[in-house]
Amino acid sequence: MLEQLVKEGVIEGFKGVEEGRVELRPLTILVGANNSGKSTVLEALMLGAGPTRRVPYVIDVGRASALDVVRSLHATLEASGHAFLLRNYTSQRGLIALDLGHRVVATLFRLLEDKIGVYHPIVASSVEEARNEVL
Repeated sequence: MLEQLVKEGVIEGFKGVEEGRVELRPLTILVGANNSGKSTVLEALMLGAGPTRRVPYVIDVGRASALDVVRSLHATLEASGHAFLLRNYTSQRGLIALDLGHRVVATLFRLLEDKIGVYHPIVASSVEEARNEVL
């Protein structure tokens, strides 16, 4: 669980977002048309805080990781893997960076042949430093 409030989220190559930034306050309400990215922002916040951490949601028979929960939300009859995390299923990498004010915590998703590699946590002093660390 994050000890600090997330002040800003940066999303690159994640789901339908090529590049985006959202500033957050203690109370932030996301409003928009269907398919405008509201759920993507929420999923980025959930995964950026630690994709492998256990979350208080039950899937199948027990508690699951944040990544398992997001994957189950996108499950279709024939879907498998985590390719849906990368922009338009074709991006080579996706980055979620959460600015906590005094540090940035980032998660990188990278296409590795037929799998998605997940790298977390990347801790940096700025979003730019986190971005440079994963290039």
